[in-house]
Amino acid sequence: MKKVIYIYKRTDNPENTYKIGKADQRMNQTEDITVDEIGKIRISEQMTAATYGKFKVVTTFDISHVESSTAVEHAIHNGIQAAGYDRLKRTIGEKNGNTEWFEFGDANEGQVLDLVKVLVEKYAGASGLSKYTPRGYQSHVKDQILKAIDDDGKIIGAELAARFGKTVWTLDVFKTLTEEKGFQYLLLPAYVLTAHASFQKELRSFSDFDDMLFISDKDENFEEKVRANADKKLVIATSLHTLEESLGKYNAVAELDKSKKIAFIDEADFGAHTESSKIRIDALDVDTKVIMTGTAIERALAGYEVDSIIKWSYFDMLLLKDGIHPMLDTLSKEERQVAIDSCAVIVRPNLFKMVMPNAAGLQESLPDTLQTKWSKLLEDVDMSKDILKMLLKAMFLSDDSGIAELNSLSLNSVTPADVTMIFGAFKNKIQHGKFTRLLEGALGDDFEVVKVNGDETSNRKAEIDVERVVAKARRLGKRVVIVSKDMASRSFSIPEIDTVFLMYDQGLLSQTVQKSSRAFTPGNTYYGDAKKTGTIVSLSMDANRLEADPIDLYVMAETERINDDEESMQESIRRICKSANIFRNDLVFGAVKVEGDEYAEEMLKRSSVLKDIIATMSLEQIDPTDFENALLDNRSTNPNRRTDNNVSVNISNATSAITDREERDREPITPDEEKQFIKNVIFFTTNITALKEIEGFNKSDLTDLIAEVSERGLESEVEEFYGLTFKSIKRLIETKALPTRLLNTILENHVAEVLTF
Repeated sequence: MKKVIYIYKRTDNPENTYKIGKADQRMNQTEDITVDEIGKIRISEQMTAATYGKFKVVTTFDISHVESSTAVEHAIHNGIQAAGYDRLKRTIGEKNGNTEWFEFGDANEGQVLDLVKVLVEKYAGASGLSKYTPRGYQSHVKDQILKAIDDDGKIIGAELAARFGKTVWTLDVFKTLTEEKGFQYLLLPAYVLTAHASFQKELRSFSDFDDMLFISDKDENFEEKVRANADKKLVIATSLHTLEESLGKYNAVAELDKSKKIAFIDEADFGAHTESSKIRIDALDVDTKVIMTGTAIERALAGYEVDSIIKWSYFDMLLLKDGIHPMLDTLSKEERQVAIDSCAVIVRPNLFKMVMPNAAGLQESLPDTLQTKWSKLLEDVDMSKDILKMLLKAMFLSDDSGIAELNSLSLNSVTPADVTMIFGAFKNKIQHGKFTRLLEGALGDDFEVVKVNGDETSNRKAEIDVERVVAKARRLGKRVVIVSKDMASRSFSIPEIDTVFLMYDQGLLSQTVQKSSRAFTPGNTYYGDAKKTGTIVSLSMDANRLEADPIDLYVMAETERINDDEESMQESIRRICKSANIFRNDLVFGAVKVEGDEYAEEMLKRSSVLKDIIATMSLEQIDPTDFENALLDNRSTNPNRRTDNNVSVNISNATSAITDREERDREPITPDEEKQFIKNVIFFTTNITALKEIEGFNKSDLTDLIAEVSERGLESEVEEFYGLTFKSIKRLIETKALPTRLLNTILENHVAEVLTF
């Protein structure tokens, strides 16, 4: 008979409580039932009318080998109390009784699991944990990492999409490295410290990692623990916020055998790539590093001599789900199906590109405050309140204005919008608050509106608060709208979010990808059905604008990430469109699906949009500090290069792209020089066709063109035109800091007007 110890928690309650109970296989349950299924059935029976809210099964332990599950359960409950955690009680009249719920104070989920696992081992004689089975694509990427290390790679970039499952995958890679390559120490330098709790949890969720010891630099006697356990397999969590005067505590880590150490650095684009973070990583004295990020891997790797870059995008998972990913060609029939099934829960994107029809002609019927950019509309909510109310009502409610153009903005045809998250270009928190109040008034009592702001709450607390609002709204039959500027764009996983509305005109690619991903959290919909799609909405206020909107940027960036140099951009766009549904609004038919061929042709014809996309992608991926020597050369050899007066490019995002860089002791490059460098790089990308306009140049490949410039001795002329040293230009291309496939597409479609130098 199979027996189980289970743990589950309520996720929409700020109290840190867990229920620990037992379940036994029943006579009517078949022999092939799993211990997980036994536990979930028992837990589901406890979801009665007396319970409410949102619950999460943390894990189950297999204790089938023991004689009495009741005795083990009783011993575990006593052990938890002996560890200093309170058991919750129930009182009915004058009678008191114990529950199976425990209050764990400030302990995180990983620590709770660790305690219960130790108690299960003590009283059941084994951990009882299940084995980890990697998904097909996780094994595929793992093999690529192992090959890179086999090839003596020391710095490996890994751009892994949201929903990849990086935490347990990292542990699995490390396990294989310990077995096959002699590694012994996994270092986890982290900028976002919540990642450590995730690692600790996963470490204690699978029996595969039983022989690994987790040590945090927040532990008392950290150095002593590291030295005392140097003969064991260690998972060592360190902070990239550690004060410089406290870096000495990492001496114990530095003393460990360097050949047996590997560091996995996550969220590197977010903060781990800065000079300050690199100092803290260097203190660990580790050679082999895997630098992970969800987006902008080139920027995350700035300053490193990279041996290889491995990418796995969200669209890779969609292609796998649809059975058309190239990796399937290398698998057997059985392996193919397993790999496809591993992506069954991946949510398919609906991308709704809305345009305000006839914006200019509507001035007579719409308020004078109509603006053509979100940044202008949201700069002063009071001034824009009339048009904002009309837009919001048209999107979320039936329009009653009598204006036909507004009817085409309804979301009803592509998404239920039961739980919508709005990311807006609010000027400040005051305007953020005003918009939230305006939204409440415009939508009325059928909606619950939630504001999330980093000045008022933490990301984790915001997630709990929103979960509670969603649960309450569901009981009351209301819809939910969450309003944010930037907060909750990472590590904010609420499956019920079915729609993300991007209320901004442009933005950094990484931010757009992260924000969009909030609609792709798998699970159940608002009404409990399996979630199949998530919808991203953008609204351009002017149909005649030439700039790319966030959805164009998202699609083209995913197209650029396809690692197939033999495939044309048009073919890559078609491939993306097979896995995502793209819609646009129409005055007569409402939402109309756009075919991949049509979208590809339209995008590749709009060179101005492509240039805008390329400029945005280049801006995000370039760290001027990686080009410090070239900048210094630039300064010393020709101080009168291109200036602000003769460079006409949009660098509105340049400040946000470099603000996360830390102050350095030595400041050889001024902020103005950094900004000028970025401007000149963008000038280079938006004027790339000038390279084809040199007499005798007929190539359409950027690498070939640069080689020909060098062969013909025209480096100084190219430098003078672009305001960049030739060394910088070559490095930008060689390090793939620029979207070269897109640039080559522009070159291929350009008819040169010959220039002679």
